[in-house]
Amino acid sequence: MSIPRIASFAALTAVALVAVVGACDGSGTEVPASKDASPEAAAIDSGGCGVCVRPVRCVAACGAAPVQVGCCACPTGTFDDVSCVTDGGADAPLDAPPDARALCPLDAAAPPALAETLIEGPWLFGVPGSPNRFSWARFNFTAADPRGSLSVLDPAAPYTPYFPCQGTGLTTADPAQGTAILQLPDGCSNEARTFTFLCFHAPAQNPKATLEAEIVDDKTGQRIVGFRYPKAHCDAGFTSCAAP
Repeated sequence: MSIPRIASFAALTAVALVAVVGACDGSGTEVPASKDASPEAAAIDSGGCGVCVRPVRCVAACGAAPVQVGCCACPTGTFDDVSCVTDGGADAPLDAPPDARALCPLDAAAPPALAETLIEGPWLFGVPGSPNRFSWARFNFTAADPRGSLSVLDPAAPYTPYFPCQGTGLTTADPAQGTAILQLPDGCSNEARTFTFLCFHAPAQNPKATLEAEIVDDKTGQRIVGFRYPKAHCDAGFTSCAAP
């Protein structure tokens, strides 16, 4: 199941795409997208809502047409469809509103080997929107023994961190449950979170990433996204990463 999510970060910052969909009017209110422009064509919001990690698609219900696309917060009564998992209508339960939809399982047709999947490169975890909240993370264990350290790194500006600190913590993956326990670094006051990996799919609109995951963070109960990048995307010491 393939779910378009974000445009390339480089494209967001270096190219103003052919048709910019939605722009803030300077007051925090977003101008509705033109009916002739693709909802995925949003690039840079210069109206005061910041730079999008991905175009925020505000919908009243999963599967509904977006009422606003761009970088501003969604209007009352709508939400970002990043929380929706749809498959073109082939599986109605997944197309229901988030509070009425059963969480999608790991892909039954070809379930990924969770430990191997997590260690194949650094991850960018978080929530797109205004502001964009993301943190880098690297799982330091082996597929045979999915217990080890967790490296956490704050993102570069203009993005804000998803995790409240950076440094080295601990982690354990449970492939049978599709979960990873993240014991965050000391600066996070010994905070622990459990990530449940619901679905994996190709990042259709993020060419730098190699994989995208739909995740539930038990700390907030919120659906978040994760993007895996090639190992060389961050330096060996995990002190810096290239732009997403």
